[in-house]
Amino acid sequence: MKAKVSLSLAEICEGLSPATCEEFQLLGKRRAYPRGFTLFRTGESCAGIFWIVSGRVRTSTGGAENISQLAQPGEILGLKEALCGEAYSLSAETNGPAEVSFVSLEDLSVFLAGHPDAAFRIVQRLSGYLGLILEHLRSALRRSSPSN
Repeated sequence: MKAKVSLSLAEICEGLSPATCEEFQLLGKRRAYPRGFTLFRTGESCAGIFWIVSGRVRTSTGGAENISQLAQPGEILGLKEALCGEAYSLSAETNGPAEVSFVSLEDLSVFLAGHPDAAFRIVQRLSGYLGLILEHLRSALRRSSPSN
């Protein structure tokens, strides 16, 4: 079973005031994209985060063992890279007509600096997912190691 690694807008907003959540949503610049539009590619400098308003976006790892998933409305892409100052670790392409909201790194940084409750919420959620991923890794290692 593959662990989920992207956060949704609902998860970030959970426990925050409606005003804070609305302010976060208003940061984004919404745009409609046709099927097959590339939002970003693996290795590109992270310019910001994308949250899917409608439609679906296919994310893929590329390489020899290409793994792809469909991101759903509400999911946020590029958050880890934005917070860590990394290049995008996935590629993202619309899987049909989609509306996507983009929040630049600068706008995200200003928002999080002014809303430590939102920043803490994101850290909590990402830490939870990190724990899930580590548990999956431990489980896979146990299954692959020879019995003593």
